[in-house]
Amino acid sequence: MEPTTTPVAQEGNPEPRKRRSSSERISDLQAKIQGIKDRDDLKAAGETPAVKALIRVLMSIKRAGKIAGEERDAEAGAAFQAAGDTILAELQRRGVKLPAARNPKDTSAG
Repeated sequence: MEPTTTPVAQEGNPEPRKRRSSSERISDLQAKIQGIKDRDDLKAAGETPAVKALIRVLMSIKRAGKIAGEERDAEAGAAFQAAGDTILAELQRRGVKLPAARNPKDTSAG
């Protein structure tokens, strides 16, 4: 079915408004429903105790890697990087989104 147009142009827009068909609107709503279900599945996956522990361990490893970098300890830094990559890969395999940094430091100022 071809989208129909209204005979009157919208104010400030010289072209007539194109209306979506019922099947197009239903298709869009079904896509939104699927998106909500996907987000709910991701949230449920991130709520398990094992995933929470993995996230805490990853954050600790990142902090330890930062300390190793500040002390210029390349071997320890490489070990922390490898461990962090392994845990990050597992979290990504499970479809877990990592929490955003709470107070990211502004590196552009200074």
